[in-house]
Amino acid sequence: MRSAVQAAQKRLVDVGVGRTITYMGIVRLVGAVDTMREKILTQITRGQELESLPKAAIVEVEKFKDEFFSWNEFTSTLLKNGFDVTGTMTLEPANEFGASDIEIFDIKFGTPKTAEYTKAAISKVIKEKLRVLRSIDQRLEIWAGSGSPTIKQDAGEAIFLVHGRDHESREAVRGFLERCTSRHVIVLDEEAGKGADILGKLLDHAQKASFAVILLTGDDRGCLAGESDLHPRARQNVILELGLFLGLLGRDKLTVLHEENVEIPGDYLGVSYVPLDSNKGWQIGLVRELRAAGINASLDALLG
Repeated sequence: MRSAVQAAQKRLVDVGVGRTITYMGIVRLVGAVDTMREKILTQITRGQELESLPKAAIVEVEKFKDEFFSWNEFTSTLLKNGFDVTGTMTLEPANEFGASDIEIFDIKFGTPKTAEYTKAAISKVIKEKLRVLRSIDQRLEIWAGSGSPTIKQDAGEAIFLVHGRDHESREAVRGFLERCTSRHVIVLDEEAGKGADILGKLLDHAQKASFAVILLTGDDRGCLAGESDLHPRARQNVILELGLFLGLLGRDKLTVLHEENVEIPGDYLGVSYVPLDSNKGWQIGLVRELRAAGINASLDALLG
């Protein structure tokens, strides 16, 4: 996961002054808006025709599947070649279009599926892909006017707090961070999304942070296949965001607070872990990690 997450941000080092600057990417349309719009509308029409193909017999479902994959691959190539994408903190059109491919991965590469399963899964994905194509079409003028990528010096000064469903622990940690650092603490649920999807909102606000605190609380239960004992573990979105910030900020700018007995992700053993104990000893550990990251954190907050 780490290599994939690291692709979310590219860092350039100014050797002369030893600064780290962040390269912010852009999407730029290649060619004229009208030309790309005509091509996208053609693919939308073709996708709608796919939806209306007969799918009663098995042989018809097989034809439906084959024509869908041909349409999907052609449209993906069209979008990849139709835009220049610089930087890596940007969701490019081809990736937006391909995001739902995970839903039909098993149909293309797995064991043979029933006709009913294939028909239902592909029909669902076509609807989503058509929605994405219409959204891309609406943004063509914006991408046509995109200029050069910008260089943004320094990350933001906020602290990003990743959490699960334990809001009591979240508020305790948030309050302590605000008292000991006087920095803004980002809680994604409470930030404006400005029309972006959840991933876009996450990436947008992640750029404003110079440090992340990941709160692992036992919101879920799970075990390995073949085992019967369920163990407390953090929610999947929390683990995903842990990997994201590990790639964006590095492990020296990230601390994990974890409840007792919560499953610790094995792939992240190089990260700083601080037990979230009931005696508030975690506050001392957290201040230590903040200071090690160059953040002015006051021990006076321990009295609060």
